[in-house]
Amino acid sequence: MKFSAPLALILAAATAVSAIPTAETNADRLARGLPPMPPIKRATKVEAARRRAPSGVPDVCSSGTNLKCCNNLKSPSDSSAKVIIALLQVKNIDPNSTVGLTCAPLTNIGYNAGVCKSKPACCEKDYLGGVLSTGCTAASV
Repeated sequence: MKFSAPLALILAAATAVSAIPTAETNADRLARGLPPMPPIKRATKVEAARRRAPSGVPDVCSSGTNLKCCNNLKSPSDSSAKVIIALLQVKNIDPNSTVGLTCAPLTNIGYNAGVCKSKPACCEKDYLGGVLSTGCTAASV
């Protein structure tokens, strides 16, 4: 009786230890009829140091504005700007500010390649995908 209680504890502990999951190899998976695990990609020091994306345009715009390539920079009181502002129902535009018409984001690739043949500008807010941009100032890039 005294011998059976410790023996039961030892058997229970051995069973619990054997139930701890171990790292499964592809050989184990294939033996059970399962597909192999995908390879693990480990970066070398050189790969980890490489940039994942281009660095972008030098920061010529102040905080809260984005560099854009606008076809036109106009006063909000200009007739063509008034029509677009009215159609988009944009309110509270400073009459002393400048608005950009048909603006697109200006990237480092686009700028270097000379894609922006119009006017680069720093704009605060876009409407309808850049049809109208408000709070624009001409950028010298």
